[in-house]
Amino acid sequence: MKSRITKFWPNWVRGINEATAKYPKTFQRRKRLNIIVLIGFLANESSIKFAQKSGQGGPLGELLQWSDLIAALSILGHNLHIASDRNTLKSIVNDYSDNQPCPFADGQSSQIDLIFTDIMGLRLFRRHKSFITANKCRVRLLDSFGTHAEFSNKNYFLTHRDELSGLYSRKNPWGGHGLRLQQHWTFYPHSHDNTFLGFVVDDAASRGESAENQKTLFSRDSKDAALVYGKEQYMWKGVERPIEILKEMTEVHATVADALNVTSLDLFKNVVNHGFLHADQISALLKSVKIFFGMGFPLEGPAPLEAIANGAVFINAAFREPKTRRNNKFLSEKPTLREWTSQCPYMEEFGPPHVYTIDINNEEVLRETIRKALTNKPSPIVPEEFSTRGMLLRVSRLVQKQDFCGQMDEIAWPPVDALKIVLSSPEKLESCESACWRHRFVCEPTFFPLVNRHEQILEHNSSCRELVRRVASPLAPFNCELQASPQLFSCASRPSSAETAVTRLCPCRDFLSQQQALCSDCL
Repeated sequence: MKSRITKFWPNWVRGINEATAKYPKTFQRRKRLNIIVLIGFLANESSIKFAQKSGQGGPLGELLQWSDLIAALSILGHNLHIASDRNTLKSIVNDYSDNQPCPFADGQSSQIDLIFTDIMGLRLFRRHKSFITANKCRVRLLDSFGTHAEFSNKNYFLTHRDELSGLYSRKNPWGGHGLRLQQHWTFYPHSHDNTFLGFVVDDAASRGESAENQKTLFSRDSKDAALVYGKEQYMWKGVERPIEILKEMTEVHATVADALNVTSLDLFKNVVNHGFLHADQISALLKSVKIFFGMGFPLEGPAPLEAIANGAVFINAAFREPKTRRNNKFLSEKPTLREWTSQCPYMEEFGPPHVYTIDINNEEVLRETIRKALTNKPSPIVPEEFSTRGMLLRVSRLVQKQDFCGQMDEIAWPPVDALKIVLSSPEKLESCESACWRHRFVCEPTFFPLVNRHEQILEHNSSCRELVRRVASPLAPFNCELQASPQLFSCASRPSSAETAVTRLCPCRDFLSQQQALCSDCL
């Protein structure tokens, strides 16, 4: 984490200067906030060994996102208290537990403004019950895959556990925190019920490196080569045939940390396995190969964005049947009903020449896609929302403007004038996310209290008259029904096949190009 922050720091400086120049009013008169940052999954290192595994091929996405969050908050000028163990957390909590209204001697506030943590960290805060209870509305929870309303509300999940569960589990171990859904900050912008935090894509161009200083292992122009996305052996199981086809058509590289001494396995024959590589080495390899080949797992990591940022073509494995908590063991206890149509659904929007989303088990399609990818020469691309400038703009606005400590219907931001009401299509069994997107808007959950009113129901369904009633349902408001439980407001929920008559009232807004977290009037 220290290495990443240090390496990226010139880019953060450049990013804040660019963002301030482009949006001067947004970056003026910002309040300096007191922020606790508790990296919860590192506080349990003795048992889960996340930090140790990070240097041996283990998951890096969480460390990457925490690094970028800390860098962004720091360069925005906030007062950070960072903890990754119980004792440091206890010391920080003790410093703020009195909640005195008077300022410190240096004139700074003695109140805590925000708490960034993860689900494991939230569990650690339970040791400081009075503190976390008093500051629950200030929590921002890093939650990679996101949380849907059905799983945030404990009572709703228990009542509907059978219909929300699948083949592998009937549990909800990562849900039930009772936070507002927008207090969950995600890795990718996949659900507007939650807040998109994101990360910064690692590419030499964004760090201002000249072409001659950008390291490569070999020339992309002189060699047809592919890097397989999967750094542990188990990720390669079940995709033997697609890998064989890839070997037939190109030189195959790998970064499988636990397979350096298993070249006798057929799967790793004729594979150049580099073992575990650090970030700069991965970038050098991505600049050299023409293809970054997805096998279907891991889901939604940062590497596909880094691949196209370095000029490689990403082959994104599509799923014949979407993966969900109901049919996939890995997702079976995730607190979301999201449907993964591919290894990284966000990448599907790019399309050729940068991304090909295909069924890698269809040999004819796979061969044709590899041929196209080997002849393509796409320019490196970094979405604005994954640049330092884009992340700084988003984080700056969110930490200053999001407020969950007041009443839900007291809406100060986003501006109420941004509200656009759209009706879902009962024939399509639409979520509000889909209904808004059909009109090129995004669903804005902050506005649900504004549409959850008797007059709105009557305006959009005059036949209701006095028949309007209240129900506790993630679909409400719909037809002649108002939402009885504000915790269940949901952009993502959609009717089942047995609910074909449901027409939802959906709160929508516009959004900035390549920055869906913000509306045009949000700056």
